[in-house]
Amino acid sequence: MLQKPPYQSTLFTSWEVLLQEIEVDSQVHGDIARSLGRQVGMMLLEKTFHRKIQSRKIFLHRESFETILSKAEELLNKCHQDYTEAYNGLLSHRSHTKLAEYYDMHNAYVQQLHAANGMLEHYSKETLPKLLEELEDVYTDLSDTISGAIFTAADMLVSKSREQGNHYENIASAAQAVKTRSDVTNFIRSLNVEKLSQPCTKHLYNPPYMENDPAQMEPGMMLRDELVIDRLSQLPNRSQTLKQDVSVLEAQIKQLQEAVESMERLQKRNDNDKKGGKSGLRPLSAAPGALDIAHVFQEYTYKKITACDHCKEILRGHSRQGVRCKLCKMNVHAECQEKVKGACQPKPRLLRRQKSTSEIETKIAVPEPEEETFS
Repeated sequence: MLQKPPYQSTLFTSWEVLLQEIEVDSQVHGDIARSLGRQVGMMLLEKTFHRKIQSRKIFLHRESFETILSKAEELLNKCHQDYTEAYNGLLSHRSHTKLAEYYDMHNAYVQQLHAANGMLEHYSKETLPKLLEELEDVYTDLSDTISGAIFTAADMLVSKSREQGNHYENIASAAQAVKTRSDVTNFIRSLNVEKLSQPCTKHLYNPPYMENDPAQMEPGMMLRDELVIDRLSQLPNRSQTLKQDVSVLEAQIKQLQEAVESMERLQKRNDNDKKGGKSGLRPLSAAPGALDIAHVFQEYTYKKITACDHCKEILRGHSRQGVRCKLCKMNVHAECQEKVKGACQPKPRLLRRQKSTSEIETKIAVPEPEEETFS
């Protein structure tokens, strides 16, 4: 039994009314129920399967983004700890080496601070709203699909059962009156999003401190929330390395774009070949003087929803749902194979072979990242 949602939903109301009417007339409309299973149920399964996978991908993307943000937080804390240790080391033993290490730790901390704040701002303002918008599109499409299926079922019952026409016409009207936007609004209100939402808080610059007395800090070593450009710092070398990485990434992007264009051209060519094959070829049985070939059936496990080519019923089960001809790929029930009439018509082989994506990937040379050298 379906659980009633804690908010007003026109979609759920129309669906519930439909189930009640079908339950009352189930004994009288057995044949109609089987017809609904073939024409409506199969259509719903095909349309909602891809949307179900898409919604799972959306939640996986959100989890991956949150994992990246947590790792950025951990790296920021580690940079600040290294920054503090470098400062304490400089105070305990002043030298050019310690001063250079202090500048490097300061630059690393400031870079990680700005990166973490940028990631938080991008996630809260761009990434998360896009994910929620895509999830809303999934719900809207599913709602429209289900409401359309309800309307189709109700209309079929009206045409086949005139004495119950008034009831099913009301169900059809209710299905047409489904307000998807209103359902989404009521659903969001029931979640109390305003109470759960939290403002985006940014990290503030936190200078290093001494282990013994945090309040003491020399005026000359007081740095601000900005990068230090100094000959002792490794920032210039880092800038040069980043420029090299940018050039490498641009080369990779250009190669990938060329690969995509090549694949699109191959796809168009294959589509044209298929269209030409369908219009110009004819089955083997139509050829003059062709011999009658018997079907060669063997048990087969189907991974997708498949119908019997003889009785048009769904092949049910989890494995070995039916038998399949090795020559013409006909799919039938095990009990229907003896009822199949007509000779086997093997499918002609393709005239051209498609290039596999592995051949294209081998042409894309991914350069190895250069190791950074610290002077």
